[in-house]
Amino acid sequence: MEIKQATHCLVKLAQDERFPQDLAEVARNGQVKQNSRLKTLTPILTNGVLRVGGRLRYAPVSYDQRHPMILPDKHPFIQLLVVHYHRKFLHADPQLLIATIREKFWRLRIRNLARQVVHSCVSCFRCKPKILQQFMGELPPEHVTPAFPFLRTAALKQFVARRGKPELIECDNATNFKGAQRELNDLAQLFVSQQHQELITTNCTENGITFKFIPPRSPNFGGLCKAAVKSLKKH
Repeated sequence: MEIKQATHCLVKLAQDERFPQDLAEVARNGQVKQNSRLKTLTPILTNGVLRVGGRLRYAPVSYDQRHPMILPDKHPFIQLLVVHYHRKFLHADPQLLIATIREKFWRLRIRNLARQVVHSCVSCFRCKPKILQQFMGELPPEHVTPAFPFLRTAALKQFVARRGKPELIECDNATNFKGAQRELNDLAQLFVSQQHQELITTNCTENGITFKFIPPRSPNFGGLCKAAVKSLKKH
């Protein structure tokens, strides 16, 4: 309780120094002026402290998360607070630092301060590993030569009927795709067997489809599908 009261007192002192007019306007009219920097936050006044308004009154979270205390962008207390959270959460990166602070406080222009605190931390600078940038190999000929694409093994028959036979099928080196390769090879053998050749007309004659696996652990051979996987893994 003493820590909460001390934090409340420090925030109130910082707001009295930086937002005197906004405090007076909210206490008098219930809202700030149109030209105020806090206009988009729809601030409310609770026990003498400005908090973010919003529509989260019935959210199943704490009051500080629904209405975080507003902090100015330039104040010594704010700098110490961000440094404290950075060390408390084991030298958190800027994104984690912002997320944890906003569970209780809403500091204006916090992204710049979070980056500044992380970049000026000596421990983070010393422990930050340098990722080796491996030079990627040349793209295979199939990625630079126009050809018919292929979507999924289950849709091969419909795909060929609508858009034509693909020249090359290329996929990951997985067991389920290897099973599909065996089925396609059996289908190709069926087409070229002497028993079924008479059933195939001239305009439906197929020369077979090349089924190729990319090398293991080589995403540069995956093309657009691996680019989509990279975008997902990043988030």
